[in-house]
Parts: sequence; structure tokens; C-alpha cells
Amino acid sequence: MPYRTALITGASRGIGLGLVQELLAAGATVVATVRSASNGLSELAAGAGGRLHVVQLDAGSAASIAACVEGLKKRFQHFDLVINNAGVLEELRPFGEVEEQDFLDAFQINAIGPFLLTQQLRAAALLGQPGTVVANISSILGSIGTAVFNDYPGYAYRASKAALNSLTRYSDKALAGEGISCVAIHPGYVKTDINKGAGSISVEESAKGILQVLNSGKDLHGRFYAHDGEELPW
Repeated sequence: MPYRTALITGASRGIGLGLVQELLAAGATVVATVRSASNGLSELAAGAGGRLHVVQLDAGSAASIAACVEGLKKRFQHFDLVINNAGVLEELRPFGEVEEQDFLDAFQINAIGPFLLTQQLRAAALLGQPGTVVANISSILGSIGTAVFNDYPGYAYRASKAALNSLTRYSDKALAGEGISCVAIHPGYVKTDINKGAGSISVEESAKGILQVLNSGKDLHGRFYAHDGEELPW
């Protein structure tokens, strides 16, 4: 595991919590961000020997992002790995019934938040040496080049993940010269609260797969991979 210090957003449950567990097991020091207190993370922190730090962050608020990064700058020198995992899925409505707020919420949390956090971390000199990776947890639903889940509604979610993919690719263009790779990852159809447990793989399988991709030696610059290593169309 080349990542010694990692920052994971949306870490109180689901894929985020699974990633925290896997990284701790591999010996990394982990900063886990949450919007509110998490019993699961508190229990993990108690047994992590000081390697798990839980901090408050609302990924949909620019002010919260700025405050969080300011606090991190006082405690840490650098993150080898940042995983922008925090996300939201709107109430699924058929075409004709989708509301403006669905798009505003989805874009703010799923696309704008990860971009602003990456910008702020870089400005604070917490990113930027060879091997640094920013992994944005996307979704195959954000791909407009595949027919998978073609009939799934989620218009705001789809559009926000497509926007995240675009921001991933072009953030990489901006940051590659500083030794930073930006990559989008589809975590698989995971059994989580966001889909009421309707997925086909477990959180553990997804988290392990994501980290295997990041550790695989694949070219991560501006790419879009599934958790099993398959490169996906934009």
C-alpha cells in the first residue's frame, strides 16, 4: 500500500466507511470526514492507535470545505490519497416530474464539492508530489457511452456524475505536472443505504476493488475505471 496518509469524504457509512476500514488495515493514517457524528467511526478510532482522525465536513458547502481544509493544514503536511466519496441520490422521479432542487442538490454535492475540495487542498499545499492520487467516486450512470442501466431514471444523479467525470479529467490536465493523478472510479452496484440494499456486491468487495485499482500500476491520469479494473467509456 503506497498510500500512507489518506483523506476520505462521506466516511460515516457505506463505501466510505469500507474504504476507511481497508486503509486502516493496510497501515495508513486516515482522515475521515462526516457531516455528523458516527458511532462506527468512533469505535474504529478507539482501536486505531491514533491513525484515524474524524473531522466534520459538509461536502455541499464551500464554506465548510474551506474551514475543514484550514483545520487540516494545521495538523497534516500532505495527503497521498484523497477519495471524494460523499454523494447524494435524489428521489427517483420519471421524466416530466423532475424538480430543479434535485439538480441543485446533486450537482452541489456530487460534482462541485469534490472539485472545490481538491482545489482547496492543492492551494493549502496538502497535495502535490509524485504519486499523489485524487480518486473521485463516480458511477457508471455518469457514463453516456454505455447502455448499462439505460432505463434507470435518476436524471440529476446521472448528470452530476457525468459532470464529476468531466471535472476529473480536466482537473488531471491541470495537476498532472505537479505529480497528481485524478481518476474517476465506478464502485460497482453496491449494497448500501443509498439504494436500500438493492446492490449486487458488498461494501467490502467494492472497497477492496477500488483500492486494488488505485494500487494496480494502471495509468490513473484522467481515466474512468470500474472497481474491477475495467476502463469505462465517458
